[in-house]
Amino acid sequence: MRRLALALCCALLAVAGACRQATPVATEQAPAPAAAPLIELARGSEWDGFDSVHIPPQGPATLYRLAHEARDDTIRFHHETATLPLSPSTRAALRAEIERLQLFALKDHYGGDVEDGTQWLLRIVDGDRTLRVYCDNAFPPPLEAFAKAVDAGLEHDGLQRIAWRRMDEREPLPLQGALRLAVTPMEASPAATGAGG
Repeated sequence: MRRLALALCCALLAVAGACRQATPVATEQAPAPAAAPLIELARGSEWDGFDSVHIPPQGPATLYRLAHEARDDTIRFHHETATLPLSPSTRAALRAEIERLQLFALKDHYGGDVEDGTQWLLRIVDGDRTLRVYCDNAFPPPLEAFAKAVDAGLEHDGLQRIAWRRMDEREPLPLQGALRLAVTPMEASPAATGAGG
């Protein structure tokens, strides 16, 4: 009788253990991280050309710069390009700066009373939000701070070690067309110009 009782207890314990193992444990899944924004920043002049960086939501950043060389006692200009893989920490830092600096509250255009000089163009696409800011010799502090954050991120991820490639003259330069288009319609509207934040 004792043996039968002991056998029944062992059987019950085995069944209970199997039930505990078979019972699925409900776990909360963390929300999927938001896709990184597309960022394009160009700085330079409409006369000489622009240095620019294209940061897609995925994949490496592509950089373009204006370079020059001395040949036959003359200075000849050309463009160079390079790619740079970006770390997750840099992408996260840039997203945080977009929100901290409230870049989507900026105006479309900032202009100063200067001919030629320096122009910048910033374009950000973040989900259903799109920002395009054109600056002509007047740069709002949030945009200057964001440009510094972009530069810091590129430096952090190895800007000094990238290999630049000379571009063929027939290769298109990103943002050049957008920069030309930015000037004409916005200059026609005095209300669109202004150096205020």
